[in-house]
Amino acid sequence: MTGSNFSPRALSRFMRDRVDRNTLGMFLGAFAFGMGGILLLRPASHDQRLLGLLLLITVIIAFLVLIALVYFIRHTATAVQITNLVVRLHGEALIIMA
Repeated sequence: MTGSNFSPRALSRFMRDRVDRNTLGMFLGAFAFGMGGILLLRPASHDQRLLGLLLLITVIIAFLVLIALVYFIRHTATAVQITNLVVRLHGEALIIMA
């Protein structure tokens, strides 16, 4: 949306932004943890403590990812506001010209 509505220079911000990269990393990490937990748990070993621990860790990770998603949406909504975008692009242009 940003690249088509504003400028291709605005799109490069998403590749450099720490919040965007951290959010993507959290989502990929949570997905990898979930897939690893599913693949490593054998149906024959029904250790209730291990299943309970895996469930607890999964709920904690899901809660953290949900918080990261809300923060990412808030951060992105303020970053693509035209006033913030113009101020940031102006600042970058001044740095390049100096």
